[in-house]
Amino acid sequence: MSSLLPILLPVLIGLVGGLAGVALGAWLIQRRERLQRQLAFAERQLREFYSPMWGLRREIEMRSRLRVRIQGAAEAAWRDLTDRVPVEDPDAARQLDERRWPAFERLIEDDTTIFKEDLLPAYRRMAALFRENLWLSDTDTQAYYPEFMEYLELWERHLRGALPGEVLTALGHTEQRLHPFYAHIHSRHDALRRAIQLADHRALPKPTPTTKATHEFPEALPEAQTPDAE
Repeated sequence: MSSLLPILLPVLIGLVGGLAGVALGAWLIQRRERLQRQLAFAERQLREFYSPMWGLRREIEMRSRLRVRIQGAAEAAWRDLTDRVPVEDPDAARQLDERRWPAFERLIEDDTTIFKEDLLPAYRRMAALFRENLWLSDTDTQAYYPEFMEYLELWERHLRGALPGEVLTALGHTEQRLHPFYAHIHSRHDALRRAIQLADHRALPKPTPTTKATHEFPEALPEAQTPDAE
C-alpha cells in the first residue's frame, strides 16, 4: 500500500482540488445571481415606487411654493393700491373695490381650483403608488402609510363639505406631519440610485483618467408651506 501512495497522492490531491474548484465556482455563480436579483429588485423599487413618489412630492412642493409667492405678491400689490386711497374718501375706496378687487378675487378662486384639480390629484397618485406597489417599499417606508392616508382622507372629507375647517384645525391637519415621510422618501430614493450606479459602475469598464462625471444628485428643496386651501 505504501508503495502505491506516491502514485495515488497526486490523484487524490487533484480530485480534491477539482471538487473544491467546482464548489467554489458554484458558490460564486450563486452569489452573482443573488446580487443580480437584488440589483433588479432595487431598480424596480426605484423605477416603480421611490422615483415617482419623490417626483410627485417635488411637483407638489414646487406648486405650493409658487402659490405662496403669488399670494405674497398679491397681498403686497393690494396693500399698495389701498394705501393710495385717501382715508377720508370712502367713495374712492368703494370704486377701488369695484374696479380692482374682482381680479384679485379670481386669483384666490384660481388657487382653490389648482389645489382641487392639480395638487389633490397628485396626493391621490401618491396614495395609489402606496396601494399598488406597497410590496416594493421597505418596511420602514410602510410605517408612513397610515399617516399619509389619514392626511389625504381628511382633505377629501373637508373638500366634500363633510368636515368643517375648525374640526380640520382641531385635528392638527398640517402637511408638516408628512415632512418626515418626505425626507425618508428622498433619502431612500438617493440611496437606491447610488447603490445601482455603483453596481453598474463595477460591471462596466473603468473610465479613462480624463473622464469626468457630469451627473450630480439633486439637493433637497427648501420645505414649502402646507398647501392648505381654507
